[in-house]
Amino acid sequence: MSTPTKPGSETTSQSQYYFRRATPGEKIICWTRNHAAWGGLLTEVTQYIAREVVNSTTPMTIEGQKHWVLSTRPDPPQDGEESAEDLLAACETLERPAFVVGTDGKTQIVKSVGIASVFTPAENRGKGYAGVMMMKLAEWLDEQDVAFSVLYSDVGKEFYDKRGGWKAFESRQVVLNLKDTNKGAEQISTHDAVELFRTESVVEVCAKDVPVLQHKMKGQPLGRNNEFRVAVVPSFDIISWHFGSEEYTGKIITDKKPEIKGAKSGDVAITWVHDYNKNLLFILRVSYLSKADEGKKERVGALAGLLDAAVSEAQKWGFKAVVAWNPDEQLSRAAEQLGKTLGSVDVVFEDRDKDNIPALRWEGAQHAGKIEWWDIVKYTWC
Repeated sequence: MSTPTKPGSETTSQSQYYFRRATPGEKIICWTRNHAAWGGLLTEVTQYIAREVVNSTTPMTIEGQKHWVLSTRPDPPQDGEESAEDLLAACETLERPAFVVGTDGKTQIVKSVGIASVFTPAENRGKGYAGVMMMKLAEWLDEQDVAFSVLYSDVGKEFYDKRGGWKAFESRQVVLNLKDTNKGAEQISTHDAVELFRTESVVEVCAKDVPVLQHKMKGQPLGRNNEFRVAVVPSFDIISWHFGSEEYTGKIITDKKPEIKGAKSGDVAITWVHDYNKNLLFILRVSYLSKADEGKKERVGALAGLLDAAVSEAQKWGFKAVVAWNPDEQLSRAAEQLGKTLGSVDVVFEDRDKDNIPALRWEGAQHAGKIEWWDIVKYTWC
């Protein structure tokens, strides 16, 4: 999620402007305008628009994605009458299923919304348009059957809190920095027990992962003073949404698509995504595929082997690092173990407080500070 504008003196009145769905023509205008900010290696506007079309036609987005604009006109324009001057700010929403566990220990499957692509054109920044749009979005969400919404902020922890009630959560990451990022360099050998997999195997991983997560969520008592525990369901539709962008970009930039989507060892799997713009391999999710004790020493060893495989995949593409958001205890120990074993990797743990800051808003901006948000990892980003 990119920067709408830095907080400043904003006097814009909500009543002056209209929050509504974007027309197909207005979507093209918005994509054209934010290409400079988000296009990255896709230097041609047409390439970037084509990628956005790919992202908008996945199983998750065909029905669940909505494009929004803050406009000076209340009604959508007729085809061919769209004007960039009418569009002051824009964003997207994606509906996704989520688990919620309350104080009674019961698990519900609810609708959540991910908020993405918050954008204000340069000429409109500093005028409060993004803030008005987010407050109107919050009002719309409260009228829907949506339990909570999430976003990832690039403008600090307070902007979205003050403009709609999205509360920031603490987040850490582990970074495995590769000392040799040259393509074609000798790859690090992976553990014999590690099995690399492609998209078709992600279906099986997700099918096993989802019930295990649900079991874990209801099997542990809520933290003190907390009222709900929530997690976005790691379904195949949500995980595979990330593959469309990497495959399109990989084909354009390198003339080949990334075929390997992750690795599995025993009852543990990791799924990853290639970020060509940032030159990073992101761990989308670590999946535990059985309800057995996660503290077993064998799982730490298996995870070290999987991270080894991720490092090899990153080196194959000439990436500079492997990154995992909010590693749990087992993954952290595995990263430390791998760092001691491999002289070609530097392992760093750090807070993520400058960009991609996770924030959550419960319906009606209720229960602030009383929500446990599980699995704040890359697959939940949009």
